[in-house]
Amino acid sequence: MTIDMQVGNAAIKAFNRLPYQPWYALAEFIDNATQSLIDNGEKMQQDSVEVSIVFDASQRTISIVDDAFGMDSDDLTRALTVGQPPLDPSGRSRYGMGMKTASCWFGDQWMISTKKFGSDLEYEFTIDVNAFAAGEDGSTNLVTRTKPSADHWTRIELRKVNRQLSPGRIKEISGNLSSIFRKDITSGRLRLKIDGSEVSYAGYEMDSFAKRSTGGYYYQAFDHIVDGIHINGWIACFDEGVASQKKTGIAIFQNDRCIMGGPDAWRPENMFGEARGGTVNQRLVGELNLDDHQIEISHTKDAVLWKGNQEEDIEDYLKEVAVGSDILKMARQK
Repeated sequence: MTIDMQVGNAAIKAFNRLPYQPWYALAEFIDNATQSLIDNGEKMQQDSVEVSIVFDASQRTISIVDDAFGMDSDDLTRALTVGQPPLDPSGRSRYGMGMKTASCWFGDQWMISTKKFGSDLEYEFTIDVNAFAAGEDGSTNLVTRTKPSADHWTRIELRKVNRQLSPGRIKEISGNLSSIFRKDITSGRLRLKIDGSEVSYAGYEMDSFAKRSTGGYYYQAFDHIVDGIHINGWIACFDEGVASQKKTGIAIFQNDRCIMGGPDAWRPENMFGEARGGTVNQRLVGELNLDDHQIEISHTKDAVLWKGNQEEDIEDYLKEVAVGSDILKMARQK
């Protein structure tokens, strides 16, 4: 006798209860577009991708359109299979969850239309989440159309959106997305538009960091192996007048995509302390790249899943850098 574990259709309703922030949910779609460019840019003779996000509060819809490589029937089938990783899971699209979880988190209905470069077929798939969860017939639909083979895109429309879409919320989403994809935006690899306006990222000018009396800045780059894990990045101290708790902390990246940043940046206790106040939390800033395959992140891509002593050992090394360069000492000064 054997007993097999099965997952029913109703499990899709649980995606609505995931602890997403809207910018991390929308980042799932941008991840797919940018990874598509990374994988297929040469085939398209294209070195950048445009992603346009349009919010319509009155219709309760969000549309996300990109001009990346697109998908054929096999790609779309894989993309619609929950938990089916991409053929190469080492990039930004890792777990085979993002598009489905983010779409169901936002709305009770959604549609994906995609056309792969070189193919002459467009596929349009729609799903009613509640009807699908209830096992009703007709809860999904697939339409195929003929299109010019040179065309390529993916368009996702989230319908019956049950998340806040106020102007203030959209502005917050825009700012956080620019932070998450700061490296793509500043390099020109990604052109991100929100409601028709292109998003930019100001970044940090070296003059924003405190200046040393001997010349230079309180800024230190690092590239090191910590217990077999390769890490690199930089750490610095903001100058007077630049300090802001929203900007400080250690932003963590994987594959050039910010996993933890802005107000949710990593703040190792051995440097920042337990309290959120104080000068260190106002002045100490940095970036940490964790591309090593030994480092895992949550499937919502907003947290690092530390194992064993990984976090403590990397904390200790960063503190050594901050102390040895007098950056931590400077950050503690009022």
